[in-house]
Amino acid sequence: MVFVPLVFTSVFVSCSKDDDGNSNSDIVGTWQVVSQTGYFLRNGDKQPFDESILSESEKTLTFNADGTYNAGGDLVKWSYKNDTLIIGKRVWKVLKLTSTELIMECNEKETNSEFYCKSTLKRIK
Repeated sequence: MVFVPLVFTSVFVSCSKDDDGNSNSDIVGTWQVVSQTGYFLRNGDKQPFDESILSESEKTLTFNADGTYNAGGDLVKWSYKNDTLIIGKRVWKVLKLTSTELIMECNEKETNSEFYCKSTLKRIK
């Protein structure tokens, strides 16, 4: 159980300014998890979690200008458009983004499982 799962595929990345005002450059940098809450639901068994499940290395996220993100030693693609941050196959809704704070949430549902996570991060670089 990590902040961002390690199973990813590539997505197209654009570094130009989008019509909605979002830009990958708004996300580029190093962020630290301040808080994280969520749950895994499998076959009716709900398992809540918070940032305490993260290792120290998982609490720091670096979004590179070339559209890559280091996920446990593997470089995966990320993109940001229309208040949506895509990291590999995981889609996050950006609720707030300033020069120092990023709040985002993810909610994925499948037949017998669900994943929900809300994370607050602060920019450290």
